[in-house]
Amino acid sequence: MQQLSELHDVMTWLRDPGRPPAAVEVTDLEPVHGQLAAGRFPGSLFLGCELPPTLAAHLVATGATVIPHVPDRLFRTHRSELYTPEELFRGFDADDPDSHLHTLDHRVYEQYLDDGGPVPWNIAVSLARRLHDHAITDAIQEMVAGREVVAIMGGHSLERREARYAEVAYIARTLTRDGYLLASGGGPGAMEATHLGAWFAGRSDAELEAALSGPFVERPEGSKPNTEYADPDWLHRAMALRAATPASEGDLRKHASLGVPTWLYGHEPPACFASHIAKYFANSVREDGLLTLANHGVVFSPGSAGTIQEIFQDLTQNHYGTLGVISPMILFGKDYWTHTKPVWPLLEELAKGQAWGELLHLADDPDEVVEAIKSYEPLHHLGGSPDRRLESALRRVLNLRGNVHLRHVAEPAAPVTRDLGDGQAVHQAVTHLVHRGLRRVAPLVAPEVPGPLRREAAPGDALAHWLTSFLDDDWLHPGQARETARALAEAQQLAVWSLPEADVWPWFEEAVVPSRGLLVIARGKKLSVWAGGLAD
Repeated sequence: MQQLSELHDVMTWLRDPGRPPAAVEVTDLEPVHGQLAAGRFPGSLFLGCELPPTLAAHLVATGATVIPHVPDRLFRTHRSELYTPEELFRGFDADDPDSHLHTLDHRVYEQYLDDGGPVPWNIAVSLARRLHDHAITDAIQEMVAGREVVAIMGGHSLERREARYAEVAYIARTLTRDGYLLASGGGPGAMEATHLGAWFAGRSDAELEAALSGPFVERPEGSKPNTEYADPDWLHRAMALRAATPASEGDLRKHASLGVPTWLYGHEPPACFASHIAKYFANSVREDGLLTLANHGVVFSPGSAGTIQEIFQDLTQNHYGTLGVISPMILFGKDYWTHTKPVWPLLEELAKGQAWGELLHLADDPDEVVEAIKSYEPLHHLGGSPDRRLESALRRVLNLRGNVHLRHVAEPAAPVTRDLGDGQAVHQAVTHLVHRGLRRVAPLVAPEVPGPLRREAAPGDALAHWLTSFLDDDWLHPGQARETARALAEAQQLAVWSLPEADVWPWFEEAVVPSRGLLVIARGKKLSVWAGGLAD
């Protein structure tokens, strides 16, 4: 469904007489009040829009769903974009030591506590929070689409003057300069260092060094060690450095970073150096979501129970391939992770014989961390389904890069009574899979019944022949393809059919040269359909 978050997009949509249902996320729709009152909107969503009661009633009566803002909440139940430090810290006064108490961030936290904290006393409050968090997740997905995201986890007790803080900032700055989007839990300590590094990505080494040796790191006299986040001037020192090193809009776009904090820990203000802040009410959604969006790896600097929990959450995602790709896990601090908190020996044991084991790193040198991230090739570490693991093996052995497109759709289960020798039954199942696959990639294309199905006597040779139908000698050596395909087909006990007359063009963008027909693979009695193409 199309999402409309700008008024001009809504106007364009309203001018379309055959307009499809859309999700409208514009707060003020007064300029198009007349068009909305005169139209019908079956299946459309109006999210967080400020609508007069009569117009809201008309929209609902014509088939739309209206989810308004809950008026007594300080936060908007639906928002089309992430928070910024300017929004959360609006009203901050550097000359007022209690200024943070008057910001939107802290006032929402106070309301959060008044409403029962993590267990709200009112179902209306619970629903408002869930709607808010859904909107935050949606906004994150828009921000990270197409980006290479690296997360840095670590304890909130890391002090700004510690060498490890500077090392985390260095890692984040280097990766940001190389085009990665850095993300963290958005709080103090190692999290703040992540965003400080991104903030200084467009500045010289000397400027970052000066920041880490000046007033920004000077704690009040008599401060308790490892609790800098509780210093009364913690935020004031950060805001002063931010004001002294302003970033232009261009810098913020080029060197963006994403903080993902939570009001569960609302007593700790979010890191003000993050360009975008995705603040959640539900900490469980926040933690899993942060690890999920880190598609190019996670760096774990020293931390306590929360960081250790995140290590095993990330390990679980990699172990089961739940996201379809396995990404690097880098434990930063050898002595800490082998002796102080001896997680590393257990990880080594769990990694034996596992695909994710080769992406598990233990490092002390920041440059080693950076290199582990930069050397990662996601397409060589696909996980989850058997088809993704087969694709990953083909890509790694044959060195197939991102311009080689492989798409596949598989049955979740197969009838135990299926007879693979019954060509008609197999063709019927394959037709259903082809239609399902096309609905995912080209929902507007009317699917056709694929042509005749041919079972191949030599599965490995058939797989190799199919690959070379769209990859010529410049991209793939036929002999190597045949040898690799034979070995994989034998190891995985594959049966293969070909659909040489099937139309593959709808499976890809116009610039992709498709394979000659589709390939059908069976493991046991479960079938999957493959389409291939080359963006040359």
